[in-house]
Amino acid sequence: EKMQKDLNLTADQSAKIKSLNQDFKTNAEKIRNNSALSREQKKEQMKDLHMNHKQAMESMLTKEQKEKMKDLHKNRKGHGEQKITK
Repeated sequence: EKMQKDLNLTADQSAKIKSLNQDFKTNAEKIRNNSALSREQKKEQMKDLHMNHKQAMESMLTKEQKEKMKDLHKNRKGHGEQKITK
C-alpha cells in the first residue's frame, strides 16, 4: 500500500507487484527451509532471488517511478545509517 501511494502505481501495476512480492516471499521461504542446501548455497540462491525480484519489479515501473523508488531506498538506507551511528 505504501509503495502504491509513494510511487503512484496504477491498479494493474499494484496487482502485478503484489503477486510478484507473494511469489518472492514463497520462494524465499522454500530456500530457507530447504535442508538439502548448505548455508552458502542458500545465501547464493537468496542473492539470485533478490536480483531477479528487483529486475522484475523495475520492468513494471515507468522511468519516473524507478527514480522515485531509488530515492526512497536511498533515504531509507541513509536513515538506517544514522540510527547505527548514534
